Amino acid sequence: MDCLVYIAGDVMSYSTIDYVYQGRVKRSFFSAHAIARLTNQGKVVALLPDSLLYYKDDISQYKEMLTKGYRNMILSRLNEVNVDFETRKDVEEFVNSLDIRVIPNVGVGSPYQIDDDAHLIREQGPDNRPRYKRHQYKSERSPVFIYNVVYSVFKDLADNGCEKFTVDLTHGTNVLIAITLIAGSLFDSTFLMAPVIGSPGSAVTVVDVTDIVRAFKDSYGVYLSIKWVDERYFRDYREKLLKINVKNYQKERDVLKSLRGLDPSIVMELLRNLRLGFSVNALKDMEDVTANFLTIKGDVDKLKEFYESWYDHLSLENEGNILLSNFYSTLTVQDLIVKGDDIERLKGILDIYIRAQYYDNALSLGRELAVAICLDKHGGGVFESNGKGHGGQEKAPTPYDQCNEVINSLVGKEKGIIDSRFVQYRNILMHGGLSVDLKTQIKDKKVVNKNPEKTDNIIRYVSEGLKKDLAKIEEILSKENV
Repeated sequence: MDCLVYIAGDVMSYSTIDYVYQGRVKRSFFSAHAIARLTNQGKVVALLPDSLLYYKDDISQYKEMLTKGYRNMILSRLNEVNVDFETRKDVEEFVNSLDIRVIPNVGVGSPYQIDDDAHLIREQGPDNRPRYKRHQYKSERSPVFIYNVVYSVFKDLADNGCEKFTVDLTHGTNVLIAITLIAGSLFDSTFLMAPVIGSPGSAVTVVDVTDIVRAFKDSYGVYLSIKWVDERYFRDYREKLLKINVKNYQKERDVLKSLRGLDPSIVMELLRNLRLGFSVNALKDMEDVTANFLTIKGDVDKLKEFYESWYDHLSLENEGNILLSNFYSTLTVQDLIVKGDDIERLKGILDIYIRAQYYDNALSLGRELAVAICLDKHGGGVFESNGKGHGGQEKAPTPYDQCNEVINSLVGKEKGIIDSRFVQYRNILMHGGLSVDLKTQIKDKKVVNKNPEKTDNIIRYVSEGLKKDLAKIEEILSKENV
């Protein structure tokens, strides 16, 4: 079921107008009614701020009275505006079917007072002209509290049949609009507004602002992808870029043509290889990113300048395939680029793993990096082992075999001179917890670690001790007799 959620506003000041959406027109004096009819909603929910109406301080009746008061407010305004019989009946039906949820607000205002029958109270003004009686409202509630209330409404609706939401953000205070936008974005929502500036005139076009929410989520996804070294958050925006017809532009053509050829897959490949622990592959990916980075950044900075001087680049106003924030989020990949020789860059990747909390990758790379440092100190070599020949005959050990043995002697569990946790924690994580170090027992289809290790200990070691131990190993290897 599709559900419309809107923030209830002061309809007593609204005028009848034509609302236009996707070529269809509905005449009404408030947007929610028009949008509900133009989008064929199965359910309509009004978020009624407690700052709109006031009933005497009787908490036991507060919600019920404000709900009735809001229905009466709409019907009262209906009697004051010029609408035809069909519209009148339609508004009455709309009001009677409303699901009204009272929500808290924050700020200072003047809500309408309602009587014991939930009708707006009239009084004589200073000029002897009738007016509606108001009450002073002041609230300093936490916005987080309000967010939780609004989110709870969306969650309740989603749990009870609302599969998709249309959210009308036309009315409401700035705080409520922002909170409803954020809460609604966590669900499958379309966001609409009917912007009116000054006198409304004869018609207003309902604007779909959903792409703005998607733009934020996509750009934030790119940012998180790079921060946490996980390409699965990344939003590949190549398809949108390829839709840009550069022939439609004059001043911006060269920059757009260059950006249109941008392939963010080189960033995704770097993130993927880092996440999977293919650190050597990641070295090549870093070179690819670096080779393209300055050109991309230059083009993106020029694009930013176009929008800063938007009045000289109005040809861009209908280009929905450009999201400036996506480009700048992608450029944060520079934080993952490590400089220096390959050994130093592998140490930098170790830092990336520790920062991104990839503890298994950090321990695995740290162990093999120690061997790589040893090989480099002794003239180089290949990661290959001779082992034993046929019939158990020993073959000459390779440089890798020799360095591997040296590292085992330094960090071995029994006689290592470096803290044995280096290898022990690596084995625990790389074996998925099925490890001799944990004395894992298998019996009757149950798996139990007889020698459990606290996760916090592993995290603390990787974060604080791993690089120190690696530095000790490198210091020892620097001695000529090792």
